Amino acid sequence: MVAATGGHIDVVRFLVIDCGADVNTKDDYGRTALMVAATVGHIEVVRFLVIDCGADVNTKDNLEGQH
Repeated sequence: MVAATGGHIDVVRFLVIDCGADVNTKDDYGRTALMVAATVGHIEVVRFLVIDCGADVNTKDNLEGQH
């Protein structure tokens, strides 16, 4: 999550490809790496997570309606 938030694409790739990290894992607020990367504008991370890893683009966080 931290790597995606910071736009560290090489670290994100390493964690997913080499370490087998689940791209759909959620934090305490129900946010995924895709959500946080998209929120802060890290397009390369977003593309990798969606196109290469098949991240769920329809998942919802726990804050829906509270923004």
